[in-house]
Amino acid sequence: MMSSDALTAIGLVVLLVAGAAVVVVCRSSFRWQAAVVGAVLAVPYWFVCFVPGLHHCDAGYPPIWISCAFATLFGSLVSVGGRPDTRRFRTLLAVPAIIAIGPAGVLTSARLASRYHAADVTGNPQFARGRFRFSAITGVYPRRTDGRCSARASSECEDTRCCEFSGQCIAREGTCVASTDSCRRSGGCQSRGLCSALGDVGAAVTDDDCRLGSTCTFSGNCAAADGTCVRGTVDDCRRSTMCNVPKHAPSPAPRARLTRRAARSSRGLRALRA
Repeated sequence: MMSSDALTAIGLVVLLVAGAAVVVVCRSSFRWQAAVVGAVLAVPYWFVCFVPGLHHCDAGYPPIWISCAFATLFGSLVSVGGRPDTRRFRTLLAVPAIIAIGPAGVLTSARLASRYHAADVTGNPQFARGRFRFSAITGVYPRRTDGRCSARASSECEDTRCCEFSGQCIAREGTCVASTDSCRRSGGCQSRGLCSALGDVGAAVTDDDCRLGSTCTFSGNCAAADGTCVRGTVDDCRRSTMCNVPKHAPSPAPRARLTRRAARSSRGLRALRA
């Protein structure tokens, strides 16, 4: 049984080939005025296809050729179908093709962008376990299950999130691994105290590692245990930022307002007592 990614790749190729075939069949109805209209409409359509695939993370993004191919095909179909003639059946083929191609480009980019966040698939080769036979079409790669990054050289590791946050900046046998020096410079050391290399990853090996991270000064997690920083001694907790947050004094209760009638009666009582 074929996977959904395989079906997506096959459907993408079939749709583009079918649209190109319609353009070839309908080329006799080509008019330069319609070609200008098709070129003008292809630019915003490319943008509409490109935006759903935008990614602000390391999971990857759809290949740029997908939005370009859909925009080119969309503009070509508008060019050949810009002046439909009911006496020419070939020209009428362009109308349903435009209706099919229009949302297909947007949905393809959006689906690939969301698919890259799946547990078994990524759009970033650096997080890939190996090559995927549809990667050349859709940019889909099988994701590594160990959370590490793949690279052929240390220079490639240095550009990855694994190096920035986990200190895995050295390439070894196709995988980015950590060293003590790279761990000390990583964000994981500054925040969580993962400042030493344990195996191939950054970890908190000693209490001194934890004291280098903000987790110790802020939460009192100054003791190393099983590669992470946990709650330390009572003194560590008392020195932490969370312990020394100033406690706000309770606000005084609001004074009750006297109504006009109550104010007049109170003035009358004071006058009688006088």
